[in-house]
Amino acid sequence: ISADGLAAIAASADGALRDAEVSLTKIRTIIPAGPIGLEQVHQALGLITHSYHPEFLSALLQNDKPAALAMIHKIHDAGIDLDHFAKEFLAYARLVLIASVNPSTVAAIEGQSVVQELARFASVDQQKIIAIVKLFTAARGQIKTSPIPQLPLELAVMQL
Repeated sequence: ISADGLAAIAASADGALRDAEVSLTKIRTIIPAGPIGLEQVHQALGLITHSYHPEFLSALLQNDKPAALAMIHKIHDAGIDLDHFAKEFLAYARLVLIASVNPSTVAAIEGQSVVQELARFASVDQQKIIAIVKLFTAARGQIKTSPIPQLPLELAVMQL
């Protein structure tokens, strides 16, 4: 398994060794032989690629509700866990907010390459990011109990 693939497994396990072991077993069951790359890990575990986070945040910041809703539907239709997407998106939005205040803090936590990636959001309105974080935190808490899993995320988009 590639280093990026292992990093994705570790991130998805969120510090739980048993979850990481289950993920490794699942991946090896799906792909019994040969090398495994990042894309295969994402597909096997139902993870979303990190390129979706900046794209989704950009749509929200530009008030492009049709694009944001389309991304939610694309993620849902791909069978990706919406709760996991929301969790990772919130972590990404948090980093954008911290970087807007002090990029060196993000560099210390995540590394300089992440700061460079977040530089495109350097001039964002902090209040808008805070509103996004609050709305999507509440929406994430409602995903599991909603009769339509994507509904809380859709409502969060509409409320912005």
